[in-house]
Amino acid sequence: MSISQTQSAKNLINEIPLGFIVDSAWFTLRGIATKSIHHYVQQGWIERVVRGVYRRPLPARGNGNNRDLPWQTVLLSLQHLMGYNVHLGAHGALDINGSSKYAEFGDSQHVHFYGHAPSWIRHLHANRKIIIHNATMFNNSPLGIIEHAEIYYSHDWAEETWQWAFNVSRPERAILELIDMLPNKTTFEYVKHFFNWLDWIKPDLMMDLLKICRSAKVKRLFFVYMELFRPEWMKDLNPHQIDFGKGHRSLVPNGIFDSTYHVSFPKGFINPIYYDGRKV
Repeated sequence: MSISQTQSAKNLINEIPLGFIVDSAWFTLRGIATKSIHHYVQQGWIERVVRGVYRRPLPARGNGNNRDLPWQTVLLSLQHLMGYNVHLGAHGALDINGSSKYAEFGDSQHVHFYGHAPSWIRHLHANRKIIIHNATMFNNSPLGIIEHAEIYYSHDWAEETWQWAFNVSRPERAILELIDMLPNKTTFEYVKHFFNWLDWIKPDLMMDLLKICRSAKVKRLFFVYMELFRPEWMKDLNPHQIDFGKGHRSLVPNGIFDSTYHVSFPKGFINPIYYDGRKV
């Protein structure tokens, strides 16, 4: 490699913030062959994370670079460097929007990305397990996804340097994404804690999301929670404009069956709230 080629390669690598990742497709779009990528690895300019994914190394400190990628770095790399249409959703988005209110209830083991994510994400060693969901529940609509001005960091050198905005679900969309995980991937009790703080909901946006939501289960359970908590903004929602589908949804054995929304939920998961005249 000539001096000019070396300088061109280094200029390219400098487009990647320290600690951030790119995939083979990122190099291919810039006319870089696989052989050249291997050369960059040999020179120590980038390091292989998993097959087809590369990280610009952090400055060596202490015991060396941590192989576990911060999930924030993964998300920002996907959105800003590689251009994947992915956003942070569910409880992670509620955490961001609600700050410390949810800290005591937060799921410290998982983070949920929604959209068209590359398959190699499942093989990454991140500091939280990244769960990928498609966005078909909302017909791939961007409704309720916003650009958040800041992300919270783990004081990693790279993340202190690069603080980009990122795409995240607003609370209206995030709570529906969270409900979608019931009953197998989260619990009714866990979802309950978030409803305690949903006091900044925009009813018009909530209605628009419910109208395009394709999951009858999600829409039915959302209104069951509404009946339980009765927030101030509930009066601005019109369930008669929502398509709840047909048939019953028996989600839990021996649960309480809601005769209005035709869905079941566990006994005693919220106390001491009365539902339809009964203590549940």
